[in-house]
Amino acid sequence: MLIDTEHLSWKSFDDAMAIAEARRYPVLASHIGPFDLKADAFQTEHVRRTDQIQRILDVGGMLGVILGVGVEEYARSKTAPVPLPMSCGGADRWGNAYLYMRDLAGGGLGPQGAGRITYGSDWNGFASWPGPRYGASPCVPRTGVDGRPIPKPGAVSYPLALPPGLVPAAVGGGPTLPRFEEFHAWDYNAVGLTHAGLLPDFLEDLRMMGLTLADLEPVYRSARGVVELWRAARDREVPGDRHRVRWVPRSPFDVLPFEHDDATRFVEASPGIRLCRGRGGHLLGVEQGGACQLVEAAPAEPATRPPGPLVAYHAGRCLEVLGNGDGGRAQQGMCGGGDGQLWTLRGPAGGPFEIANARSGKCLDADVTTPGGLLPASLAQRTCDGSAGQRWQAVRTGNTFSLRTAAGQCLEVSGQSRAPAAAIVLGECSGAAHQQWEIESLRTGDHDRLYQADRDRLAWLAAADAGHPIPVTVDGTRVICRASGWVGVVAGDRCLGRSGGAPVTADRFERLFQAR
Repeated sequence: MLIDTEHLSWKSFDDAMAIAEARRYPVLASHIGPFDLKADAFQTEHVRRTDQIQRILDVGGMLGVILGVGVEEYARSKTAPVPLPMSCGGADRWGNAYLYMRDLAGGGLGPQGAGRITYGSDWNGFASWPGPRYGASPCVPRTGVDGRPIPKPGAVSYPLALPPGLVPAAVGGGPTLPRFEEFHAWDYNAVGLTHAGLLPDFLEDLRMMGLTLADLEPVYRSARGVVELWRAARDREVPGDRHRVRWVPRSPFDVLPFEHDDATRFVEASPGIRLCRGRGGHLLGVEQGGACQLVEAAPAEPATRPPGPLVAYHAGRCLEVLGNGDGGRAQQGMCGGGDGQLWTLRGPAGGPFEIANARSGKCLDADVTTPGGLLPASLAQRTCDGSAGQRWQAVRTGNTFSLRTAAGQCLEVSGQSRAPAAAIVLGECSGAAHQQWEIESLRTGDHDRLYQADRDRLAWLAAADAGHPIPVTVDGTRVICRASGWVGVVAGDRCLGRSGGAPVTADRFERLFQAR
């Protein structure tokens, strides 16, 4: 696991670092700004004091200087010259923050020459980026202490000359990069760092300001730095650590599909037979046909799906209905509001379903809406009659579901609202989070897989040995075992499981062990 300290409050940062420091566990500050290099800095999650930055470095951590950083000029002492005078902001602000943090990191290179200082974009967020100095609206140079304007560096020219060390690995021997094009040609001088494809232009801009290849070497070597950070985190061991294997959900994402299994990581009882466990009850099984066939005795499945909440994923609010009569308004509310928030999905396993309220017994109807008034118009409930408006198809994405009408519209929270009493309406299906619903009753067949965080650190043995001292369990207590052609769990001095659908036992068997 890699820990990113960004967006932690200062108190949470202190608590997290105390845990990391006790174990010398490396952490990442992915998009950070230096508090002590800002004349008007506020104490927020977006900046770190020098002592906080040093704590990250002291555990072997890595720093990403946020591209839109706002700082003052940096000098190594009160009497030392400013190595990178800021002309009118933008990339030169980032350069000052970078030099400051590089000096804190003793030059910015770690073991094997790995870079410990890089850039952090926070793209997809609300951070700013270095702007242009030229183009239609050129920036105005700042005035130095001598009263004269600080000269702007020259414009970036194309094609970009690449550092010689990058040529063989990155571009197959070519010494330059052409101007970046996507839909049109992009000019860094006119638009600044407005696209990820302009990052080489940004580095060239820093060179035009006077930073040398040696100054920027930690950035160029930062990909190796990330690899080494992962390696250090993975190899960090503490007493009781059992990280060689993990039970992981079949789908690790809630609202995204996952179709990229690494088959070499899953634990098998025999070639092609993966170990799994049921999500409910954590009973051991083997994967067959995409399902987990349990080898432990399981309670009988209920004849009908039990009622449960339908939770809007974007807000964590529950679908509820007002009143018990026809036309009762459907809306979202704070979860925990009683039977009016419990729903039974009635229908065959693959749908379509009626969505019946546990309190009123009436069905959510796509063809019935409340008239509005004090509250916005919303879908409503009506006596269940099997009509088309009461038939809903549940379409799974990740671990959540969209609920679709026969006409192909999706049930959603109006306006992506997080407010209680927000209306429930129909919209064009988009996959957005306010159209995704957590429905536990449709996940009873879900299962976890046993995943190897480190390959080849497992062994099936009659007893533990020095290299594999830790038994692998289903839930922390029941040890996994196998006999001739089947798997099970250890009970006393026997292995209990199922083969061909029938219970089997063995007194001679192997247990699954992992390395420490």
